[in-house]
Amino acid sequence: ARVTRPFKTTMAMVRSVMTGCRALAASASLASNASQRTPIRGASRGVRHSSSGAFRVSERVAQFKQSFSSTLNEKRSKASAGASGKVVRGASAVVLCQAALKESATGVEFPETIGPLTCLGAGVREKKIAILKVKVYALACYVEAEGAKAALAAGETLLSGAFDKAICLQLVRDVDGKTFFEALNESVKPRLALIATNQATKENEDGDFMSEVAEAAEKAEEAALDALEEIGDYFLSKSKLSSGTKVMLRVADGKTLQVSAAFADGGAELELESAELCEAIMDVYLGIDPISPAALDAFNAGAAKACA
Repeated sequence: ARVTRPFKTTMAMVRSVMTGCRALAASASLASNASQRTPIRGASRGVRHSSSGAFRVSERVAQFKQSFSSTLNEKRSKASAGASGKVVRGASAVVLCQAALKESATGVEFPETIGPLTCLGAGVREKKIAILKVKVYALACYVEAEGAKAALAAGETLLSGAFDKAICLQLVRDVDGKTFFEALNESVKPRLALIATNQATKENEDGDFMSEVAEAAEKAEEAALDALEEIGDYFLSKSKLSSGTKVMLRVADGKTLQVSAAFADGGAELELESAELCEAIMDVYLGIDPISPAALDAFNAGAAKACA
């Protein structure tokens, strides 16, 4: 099974103002209600400006965009806060987990460091099946200590900071590769669409839509979807991921995604180049709508404590 691409291209979609309005409304719904995620890849934001050759944003679309931006900014402000409710800042290095850290709900232990990365904290991913919450995997966040120190002190968040970071997962139940990837794809794909839309609708200082920017965003999204397909091919080739399987999703230099999986057969590693895919995958765990809010709270608390 391949990653489906049900979206029309950006440049085709920009010819319809009403489509742009509907896409922006869908974007606002995604930001405010996690259960109503609507992919909006390549949506339009404006109409062609006859004198400049650019696309001038219509009044109705601008209103949608302003409302959407306000919602995102409010949630990003909350996401950047640590457990104390204050923005994570400080001057000391991020150095936690002096001994192996044990995730309390699953009993899974994570090492203090993995290579140059230091552990911030751990949590658990649960999935509701009928009326029961089932533990699927434990997860921990790792960061490059000095880079994280500087970024957090400057007011960045774990997601926005330009330092190497990783999410390490350990399954606590058997899952087949198809199910694992489908869950990841379901979370990543709408985020990729939103990233592409935001990139494609950037305006110049005159408030005009720039066609060359939209074209670049289209190409970047295509590359990200290609990379996501490679991840899918890898996991879909696995008939079973046994309890205890470890998966690491690591971002290096803000644009290189390293996928390491320690399966019973020895595992493998993928290295994929896409800044957009890196952002989308990290957003699943560190963004405004994380897949495990309690885990993100633990990561932010760990960062705040290290920077106190």
